[in-house]
Amino acid sequence: MRFTLGALVTAASLILSGSVQASERAERLDIYFLDMYGGGSTLIVTPLGESVLIDTGSLRPEHRDVDRICRACQEAGVKTIDYLITTHFHSDHFGGLPELVRRIPVRVFLDKGAPAPPSESNSRWFRELYPLYQEATKGQAKAIGAGDDIPLKNDPAGRIAPIRLHCVAAEERVEGFDGDVDAPVEGFDLAGADETDNARSIALVLTYGAFRFFAGGDITRNVELHLAQPVNRIGQVDLYQVTHHGLDQSNNPVLVKALSPTVAVAMNGPRKGIQPQTFKALTALPSLQALYQIHYNTQYGDAGNAAPEFIANRENPDRGEFIKASVYPAKGVFTVRIGPDGEAKTYPIQAGAAARIISPARFEHIAFNVQDPVAVAKWYCDYLGMKVVRSGPAPAFATFVSDAGGNMMFELYRNVDAPMPDQRRTDPNSFHVAFETDDVKATRDMLLGAGATVAKDIWSTDAGDVVIILRDPWGLPIQFLKRTERMLRD
Repeated sequence: MRFTLGALVTAASLILSGSVQASERAERLDIYFLDMYGGGSTLIVTPLGESVLIDTGSLRPEHRDVDRICRACQEAGVKTIDYLITTHFHSDHFGGLPELVRRIPVRVFLDKGAPAPPSESNSRWFRELYPLYQEATKGQAKAIGAGDDIPLKNDPAGRIAPIRLHCVAAEERVEGFDGDVDAPVEGFDLAGADETDNARSIALVLTYGAFRFFAGGDITRNVELHLAQPVNRIGQVDLYQVTHHGLDQSNNPVLVKALSPTVAVAMNGPRKGIQPQTFKALTALPSLQALYQIHYNTQYGDAGNAAPEFIANRENPDRGEFIKASVYPAKGVFTVRIGPDGEAKTYPIQAGAAARIISPARFEHIAFNVQDPVAVAKWYCDYLGMKVVRSGPAPAFATFVSDAGGNMMFELYRNVDAPMPDQRRTDPNSFHVAFETDDVKATRDMLLGAGATVAKDIWSTDAGDVVIILRDPWGLPIQFLKRTERMLRD
């Protein structure tokens, strides 16, 4: 029971090359920035085949934006959209949804849980589009808010890096901040209160291994400020979807500097974004290696636009070409190209690496203040196969015991100057220590004979894991489980 040479060389080269390419495809995550002619639509396709579409562009001109979304889905091999997120209810972000759902199935609709505010809910475009949205989603859209995750699949075997899509702001609520985003902040100039749905947009952070991507919808300056101060709530990112198409009412320089992206992509239009203040803030960043644009903005000339090779539809604004980023965390890089056949430019993944501790943290021990450290340690060694790693002298008798695999330790000690917790009063749903076992029932029967008691008897989880919670003779809740698939490696 455990707790705890010639043709052969050419052929070989071809096989090796094919296997490397297949490996790269298997780990690749793709992000498509689609040309909605100044609107918004971003397609994410994970290595496990899940798809997330953020916004759907405009209803008119008829078919234009939905045709471009469907083209990207075809390019990506997407036949069903797993999650369709509407960041906010402006016509250039959710107008294409009714037509799109007639052309491609959608599994889950997500939005911020509230329609546009009164300042816009009586507008002609909203009164036309919102009933169509309700009809298309059948009123089944689920609300997400600051602090929520979109439940993307991860590889249970750990062959690819962890993937997470997390909401950091919605409905003018910012994760980690409970106040009014429009209230004065000492040392900062706030904009006037934004009464539109822009400020209420959903803002998202996608992480894939060390890679980080920020897509803020159309959030405006006061919301952005609270994402960046008094602490940087997002951290550095590798890829920045330039907020609000590059308009100056968004892209607060405080947040732009806090994000310090390596690459920025602006989903602008021929006469919409990137506006001068935003362009200046982005191009002044020491971290920025490339600024991509969907369109050349004819209002600002060459000095106010990215270099020609970074603009998707420079010569023909009706071309409808996308910009595509592909992420390879195992190689520590991501690439960006224009269209399916453009030259891929390679950039280092830096955000997660910069955020990591120089010496990655490893769990060592958890400590308990107990009346008799020596007796407690002996019980865990006798019945759970743990072993004493180090023991100290009186009066503390600090004793370190490790599990059978040597992967974690308890520190058991007696500190008479500190409160002695009554573990019998500890709710197992609030705190417990968990051990793996090959046989939950046999473990239970053995430990009941050794002074343990049952806190919650054997049950099975939805994943098929078999679980029990006991209390050791001193009352500490200890869980034993047999998983269908182990979560930790030896």
